[in-house]
Amino acid sequence: MAEFPDDADKKKRSSNWDSAEMTMLQQLVNDNITVIRSKLTNSITNSKKNGIWKDISSKINALGLHSRSDKEVKTKWQNLQTKAKKEYAESMKYRAQTGGGPAPKALTSETENIVEMMKDCSSFVGLKGSESSMVTVNLEEKLQFVANTGYMRIKENILLP
Repeated sequence: MAEFPDDADKKKRSSNWDSAEMTMLQQLVNDNITVIRSKLTNSITNSKKNGIWKDISSKINALGLHSRSDKEVKTKWQNLQTKAKKEYAESMKYRAQTGGGPAPKALTSETENIVEMMKDCSSFVGLKGSESSMVTVNLEEKLQFVANTGYMRIKENILLP
């Protein structure tokens, strides 16, 4: 029979984030966005990033609502970004449709703020000027492939005689 873990072994759930904490988190991240989003991963940049997250968590803890660790604050920011990406992608999907059906949900102010902060990030809004799912095929290369092999490529891994 399976044994149930003791209550002491279970991970304690942290308290919900208050709107004041989330607003402060957004403001503090916006103030430090260049360092936080920096692609450099050397020890100096990483220590700056860690210092910023410690500073942000201490300022959020100064509100006196809940005690948050650096890791919890960073994870919350990542979760907010993920949620904003999903909502933004959904709204963009509805924009491309021709109409009919229910009206799309409006973006929340929280999501709009995050979209505004991250609008220059290609991983957030996609690459501009290109269609990521579109593949260009050079006709001459295709004809040369068929002439050399005698096979015609239907899909990436399927060859037909």
